[in-house]
Amino acid sequence: MITTPVIVFGCSQDRAVHPAIARNMAALYPQSTHVELEGSDHLMIIGRYAAVAMDHVDTWLSKNGLLP
Repeated sequence: MITTPVIVFGCSQDRAVHPAIARNMAALYPQSTHVELEGSDHLMIIGRYAAVAMDHVDTWLSKNGLLP
């Protein structure tokens, strides 16, 4: 069982991984953070959603004490 913090991204327009799968995956981990990017497709880390996705990552890293 994974007990460390986990971040799980879902994207509302993802045709490769349905957003419900991301929500269900996040529910499996006690210390998970689920982020759904409204309007994004599967390629959330490139294009217009990259900055939003990385802001979530930075916030999550900081919140979980994972930054140097």
